[in-house]
Amino acid sequence: MKKADLLHYVESVGGKYDDYHGRKESSAWLAVVLYVTMTIQVAINGKSLTHFLLIRFLITSWLINVSAAFFLFIYNQNRNKVMASYLASACLQLQAILLADEREEIPKEEYPLSLKVTGKRQLDHCIPEFLLARSSDFRRKGGIPGRLIDFSKYSVMVLSLLLAILGIWH
Repeated sequence: MKKADLLHYVESVGGKYDDYHGRKESSAWLAVVLYVTMTIQVAINGKSLTHFLLIRFLITSWLINVSAAFFLFIYNQNRNKVMASYLASACLQLQAILLADEREEIPKEEYPLSLKVTGKRQLDHCIPEFLLARSSDFRRKGGIPGRLIDFSKYSVMVLSLLLAILGIWH
């Protein structure tokens, strides 16, 4: 196969997963903003809505169930974001390797295009095995800043949940 064709393919796949990474990050932050807005409204109006003890319990249980749904949604977005970043990084690394390679023809055995399904719910894509293998190398390296950003999302959500519950019961 021609090196230029493989390079173009890897570049387009990397661009796709870089965009996918950005969309997952944006949707997770949008969910955090919606969640915090909702809990602030409950915290502000909680006392006026809850004259009876049963209504307080119902609103609190509703809030906990909605919180669980939001946490699960954001967790899935973060997981898919991380997988996309691994694939985009693998593509960038492979582009550098291909650009450094002086051959114009690359044997198909080096980069077999046999596809593998990832099986990760929203990230259920068919990806060449050589990219998946290269992306798995990134799982063992770094990622601390990204985890801290994800932790900050959960921290903001927990804080707003506690404020909403305090608004209902105080």
